[in-house]
Amino acid sequence: MPPQVLLISKEMCNAFVASSELSIAVSDLTSKEKYKIAGRIMSLAGIVWAIDAGTKYWALQDLVNHPVQLIPNFLYLFLGTNPGGSFGIPSQFMEFCLTMPATMVFIMALWMRLQIKAGKSIPVLQQLGLGLLMGGALGNWSERVVHSGVTDFIYLQWFSSCIFNLADFSIDLGFLVLVFEAIKITIKTRVGTELDVAK
Repeated sequence: MPPQVLLISKEMCNAFVASSELSIAVSDLTSKEKYKIAGRIMSLAGIVWAIDAGTKYWALQDLVNHPVQLIPNFLYLFLGTNPGGSFGIPSQFMEFCLTMPATMVFIMALWMRLQIKAGKSIPVLQQLGLGLLMGGALGNWSERVVHSGVTDFIYLQWFSSCIFNLADFSIDLGFLVLVFEAIKITIKTRVGTELDVAK
Protein backbone atom coordinates (compact mmCIF):
# COMPACT_ATOMS: atom_id res chain seq x y z
CA MET A 1 0.00 0.00 0.00
CA PRO A 2 1.42 3.45 -0.93
CA PRO A 3 2.79 5.47 2.02
CA GLN A 4 0.37 8.34 1.19
CA VAL A 5 -2.60 6.02 1.69
CA LEU A 6 -1.14 4.73 4.95
CA LEU A 7 -0.60 8.32 6.14
CA ILE A 8 -4.18 9.31 5.27
CA SER A 9 -5.53 6.19 6.96
CA LYS A 10 -3.49 6.91 10.08
CA GLU A 11 -4.67 10.53 10.17
CA MET A 12 -8.28 9.41 9.72
CA CYS A 13 -7.97 6.91 12.57
CA ASN A 14 -6.42 9.55 14.81
CA ALA A 15 -9.16 11.99 13.88
CA PHE A 16 -11.92 9.51 14.62
CA VAL A 17 -10.37 8.93 18.04
CA ALA A 18 -10.03 12.66 18.53
CA SER A 19 -13.62 13.25 17.48
CA SER A 20 -14.71 10.64 20.01
CA GLU A 21 -12.83 12.52 22.73
CA LEU A 22 -14.14 15.90 21.65
CA SER A 23 -17.71 14.60 21.55
CA ILE A 24 -17.55 13.72 25.26
CA ALA A 25 -18.29 17.39 25.87
CA VAL A 26 -21.62 16.94 24.10
CA SER A 27 -22.38 13.51 25.46
CA ASP A 28 -25.56 12.39 27.19
CA LEU A 29 -27.55 12.63 23.98
CA THR A 30 -31.24 12.04 24.40
CA SER A 31 -32.83 9.01 22.74
CA LYS A 32 -34.46 11.33 20.21
CA GLU A 33 -31.12 12.89 19.26
CA LYS A 34 -29.53 9.44 18.93
CA TYR A 35 -32.26 8.30 16.55
CA LYS A 36 -31.94 11.53 14.56
CA ILE A 37 -28.21 11.02 13.97
CA ALA A 38 -28.60 7.36 13.02
CA GLY A 39 -31.63 8.21 10.90
CA ARG A 40 -29.79 10.91 8.95
CA ILE A 41 -26.88 8.60 8.13
CA MET A 42 -29.04 5.62 7.19
CA SER A 43 -31.47 7.79 5.20
CA LEU A 44 -28.64 9.29 3.17
CA ALA A 45 -27.22 5.82 2.54
CA GLY A 46 -30.65 4.64 1.41
CA ILE A 47 -31.11 7.64 -0.91
CA VAL A 48 -27.68 7.09 -2.48
CA TRP A 49 -28.45 3.39 -2.95
CA ALA A 50 -31.84 4.15 -4.56
CA ILE A 51 -30.46 6.81 -6.94
CA ASP A 52 -27.59 4.52 -7.93
CA ALA A 53 -29.95 1.60 -8.58
CA GLY A 54 -32.28 3.84 -10.60
CA THR A 55 -29.53 5.28 -12.79
CA LYS A 56 -28.10 1.82 -13.43
CA TYR A 57 -31.55 0.54 -14.47
CA TRP A 58 -31.91 3.55 -16.78
CA ALA A 59 -28.48 2.92 -18.30
CA LEU A 60 -29.31 -0.74 -18.96
CA GLN A 61 -32.53 0.30 -20.71
CA ASP A 62 -31.52 3.43 -22.64
CA LEU A 63 -27.78 3.33 -23.25
CA VAL A 64 -27.60 0.00 -25.10
CA ASN A 65 -25.93 0.95 -28.41
CA HIS A 66 -26.95 4.59 -27.76
CA PRO A 67 -24.06 6.49 -26.13
CA VAL A 68 -24.78 10.07 -25.07
CA GLN A 69 -22.37 13.00 -25.32
CA LEU A 70 -22.97 15.45 -22.47
CA ILE A 71 -19.87 17.64 -22.76
CA PRO A 72 -17.89 17.38 -26.03
CA ASN A 73 -14.42 15.89 -25.62
CA PHE A 74 -14.95 15.42 -21.90
CA LEU A 75 -18.08 13.71 -20.50
CA TYR A 76 -19.96 10.83 -22.13
CA LEU A 77 -22.53 8.25 -21.06
CA PHE A 78 -22.27 4.77 -22.50
CA LEU A 79 -23.00 1.33 -21.15
CA GLY A 80 -20.24 -0.81 -19.73
CA THR A 81 -20.10 -3.72 -17.32
CA ASN A 82 -17.43 -4.59 -14.80
CA PRO A 83 -17.39 -8.28 -13.80
CA GLY A 84 -14.54 -7.62 -11.38
CA GLY A 85 -14.04 -5.07 -8.67
CA SER A 86 -13.07 -1.43 -8.36
CA PHE A 87 -9.68 -0.22 -9.60
CA GLY A 88 -9.40 -3.11 -12.08
CA ILE A 89 -9.55 -5.99 -9.59
CA PRO A 90 -9.98 -9.15 -11.75
CA SER A 91 -13.19 -11.18 -11.66
CA GLN A 92 -11.27 -14.13 -10.13
CA PHE A 93 -11.29 -12.17 -6.88
CA MET A 94 -15.08 -11.79 -6.78
CA GLU A 95 -15.22 -13.14 -3.21
CA PHE A 96 -12.94 -10.31 -2.14
CA CYS A 97 -15.07 -7.81 -4.11
CA LEU A 98 -18.15 -8.99 -2.21
CA THR A 99 -16.52 -9.29 1.21
CA MET A 100 -14.63 -5.98 1.33
CA PRO A 101 -17.62 -3.59 0.89
CA ALA A 102 -19.78 -5.64 3.27
CA THR A 103 -17.02 -5.58 5.88
CA MET A 104 -16.48 -1.84 5.40
CA VAL A 105 -20.19 -1.09 5.85
CA PHE A 106 -20.35 -3.35 8.90
CA ILE A 107 -17.38 -1.62 10.55
CA MET A 108 -18.79 1.85 9.86
CA ALA A 109 -22.23 0.85 11.14
CA LEU A 110 -20.69 -0.69 14.27
CA TRP A 111 -18.57 2.41 14.97
CA MET A 112 -21.63 4.60 14.46
CA ARG A 113 -23.70 2.45 16.82
CA LEU A 114 -21.02 2.47 19.53
CA GLN A 115 -20.64 6.25 19.28
CA ILE A 116 -24.36 6.87 19.51
CA LYS A 117 -24.91 4.24 22.20
CA ALA A 118 -22.23 5.94 24.31
CA GLY A 119 -24.15 9.19 23.94
CA LYS A 120 -21.47 10.80 21.81
CA SER A 121 -22.32 13.11 18.95
CA ILE A 122 -21.05 12.50 15.40
CA PRO A 123 -20.00 15.68 13.53
CA VAL A 124 -22.24 16.61 10.59
CA LEU A 125 -19.48 16.10 8.01
CA GLN A 126 -18.75 12.65 9.41
CA GLN A 127 -22.45 11.86 9.11
CA LEU A 128 -22.37 13.00 5.49
CA GLY A 129 -19.22 11.02 4.68
CA LEU A 130 -20.49 7.86 6.37
CA GLY A 131 -23.83 8.07 4.56
CA LEU A 132 -22.18 8.55 1.16
CA LEU A 133 -19.68 5.75 1.74
CA MET A 134 -22.25 3.28 3.04
CA GLY A 135 -24.75 4.05 0.27
CA GLY A 136 -22.15 3.73 -2.48
CA ALA A 137 -20.69 0.53 -1.07
CA LEU A 138 -24.16 -1.00 -0.70
CA GLY A 139 -25.04 0.05 -4.26
CA ASN A 140 -22.15 -1.78 -5.90
CA TRP A 141 -22.21 -4.68 -3.45
CA SER A 142 -25.91 -5.44 -3.97
CA GLU A 143 -25.49 -5.38 -7.75
CA ARG A 144 -22.52 -7.74 -7.58
CA VAL A 145 -24.59 -10.14 -5.46
CA VAL A 146 -27.52 -10.11 -7.91
CA HIS A 147 -25.74 -9.77 -11.26
CA SER A 148 -22.16 -10.90 -10.51
CA GLY A 149 -20.88 -7.59 -11.82
CA VAL A 150 -21.40 -3.82 -11.80
CA THR A 151 -22.98 -1.51 -14.36
CA ASP A 152 -20.79 1.46 -15.32
CA PHE A 153 -21.90 4.24 -17.63
CA ILE A 154 -20.07 7.51 -16.88
CA TYR A 155 -16.95 8.11 -18.98
CA LEU A 156 -14.46 10.96 -18.67
CA GLN A 157 -12.38 11.27 -21.83
CA TRP A 158 -9.53 12.98 -20.00
CA PHE A 159 -9.13 9.78 -17.97
CA SER A 160 -9.15 7.17 -20.74
CA SER A 161 -9.45 4.15 -18.44
CA CYS A 162 -12.06 5.74 -16.17
CA ILE A 163 -15.64 4.51 -16.52
CA PHE A 164 -17.71 4.48 -13.37
CA ASN A 165 -21.17 4.83 -11.83
CA LEU A 166 -22.80 7.00 -9.17
CA ALA A 167 -21.96 4.49 -6.41
CA ASP A 168 -18.25 4.86 -7.24
CA PHE A 169 -18.62 8.65 -7.19
CA SER A 170 -20.43 8.50 -3.85
CA ILE A 171 -17.71 6.32 -2.32
CA ASP A 172 -14.95 8.68 -3.50
CA LEU A 173 -16.85 11.78 -2.36
CA GLY A 174 -17.62 10.21 1.03
CA PHE A 175 -13.96 9.32 1.50
CA LEU A 176 -12.88 12.87 0.64
CA VAL A 177 -15.42 14.33 3.08
CA LEU A 178 -14.12 12.06 5.85
CA VAL A 179 -10.51 12.98 5.04
CA PHE A 180 -11.39 16.68 5.15
CA GLU A 181 -13.18 16.24 8.48
CA ALA A 182 -10.27 14.16 9.79
CA ILE A 183 -7.78 16.90 8.92
CA LYS A 184 -10.03 19.55 10.49
CA ILE A 185 -10.46 17.59 13.72
CA THR A 186 -6.73 16.79 13.87
CA ILE A 187 -5.82 20.48 13.51
CA LYS A 188 -8.42 21.47 16.12
CA THR A 189 -7.12 18.86 18.55
CA ARG A 190 -3.47 19.88 18.08
CA VAL A 191 -4.27 23.59 18.45
CA GLY A 192 -6.18 22.85 21.66
CA THR A 193 -3.28 20.78 22.99
CA GLU A 194 -0.78 23.55 22.17
CA LEU A 195 -2.96 26.13 23.93
CA ASP A 196 -3.19 23.93 27.03
CA VAL A 197 0.60 23.50 27.04
CA ALA A 198 1.10 27.26 26.62
CA LYS A 199 -1.03 27.89 29.71
